[in-house]
Amino acid sequence: SGAWSRIPIAITGTPAVVEGASSYPVDIFYRDPTNRLKRSSLSGSSWVTQDLGRAVISDPVTVSWGAGRFDVVAIG
Repeated sequence: SGAWSRIPIAITGTPAVVEGASSYPVDIFYRDPTNRLKRSSLSGSSWVTQDLGRAVISDPVTVSWGAGRFDVVAIG
């Protein structure tokens, strides 16, 4: 393991990645090409994407402070 792989997600800027913060092994928070804040999570061998309902103008930052707990910050 530890190998890099492509993911089928259009990302603008620098994403924030957190491991073990949800029921998924990896969560990615990012801006899409229209500057919508999105969350994509690895579910088995596919990605589940959620629109977080905000337009943002900065890259998101995230921190996990326990299992199932994380905060995401971005300028809207």
